[in-house]
Amino acid sequence: NTVKNGSIGEPMEMETSFGCKILEKAGPFKKVMNQFKKEPRQFNKSLGGGSILDLGCYLTSLSLIIAKIKSNHEVDAVMPEKTRIDYASKKVDVEAQTELLFGNGFKSRIHTSFQRDLGQRTTIVGSKGKMVIANTWSCECDGFSCKGNYLKMKNTTFDNPYSYQIFNISNWLMQGLKKPQYPSFTLADSLDNMRILDKWRSS
Repeated sequence: NTVKNGSIGEPMEMETSFGCKILEKAGPFKKVMNQFKKEPRQFNKSLGGGSILDLGCYLTSLSLIIAKIKSNHEVDAVMPEKTRIDYASKKVDVEAQTELLFGNGFKSRIHTSFQRDLGQRTTIVGSKGKMVIANTWSCECDGFSCKGNYLKMKNTTFDNPYSYQIFNISNWLMQGLKKPQYPSFTLADSLDNMRILDKWRSS
C-alpha cells in the first residue's frame, strides 16, 4: 500500500534477493550415505527443483506487482537481461541472477541462491524516494524504511508468513469478492509470473 499510495512517487527500479545456504560440499562418507536417502525436491529437476523456481518465484512476483503499480493495473512483457545461472552436477540451478526489464520502463535486479546466504533485502526506488524492506520474505520485521523513516506495520501478526495469504483470501471470500484486490495477484498475473520464470530459466 505504501508504494501504491505514491509515498515514494512513481516506481522506477528495484533490487531484491533471496538466498540461503542449503548446498554444502560433502565429504566422501556423506556422499556414500546420500545414495541411500531420498533426493530433496530442491535438487530434483523432475520435481521443479532449482533456486529459480523455489526461491526466485518470490522475487519475480514482487517485481511484477511493483511494475503493475507503475502502470496502474497493467504491465507489458518482461525481458530478462544480464542473466547468470550456476548449475549443480545434475543441471539444477543453484544460483541465479538477472535484470527484468518491463515494457513500461520499470526494471528489477533479482538474485537467488542455494549456495550463499544472500539475505532477504528489497530496495524499491521511486521518483520521490526509496523504500527498504530488510527482511522481505519471512516477515520477521515489524516495519520498513521509507524515505529514511522507519514505519511500523499495523497488520495482524502471525508466526507463519503464509498465514497472511490465508488471512487475506479468507477476508475476500467473506466479502463475496471474486478476485483479489489490487495490486494482489490475479490468475492472469500468476500465468505472467510463470512465463517470466520460464524465460529466466531458459536465458
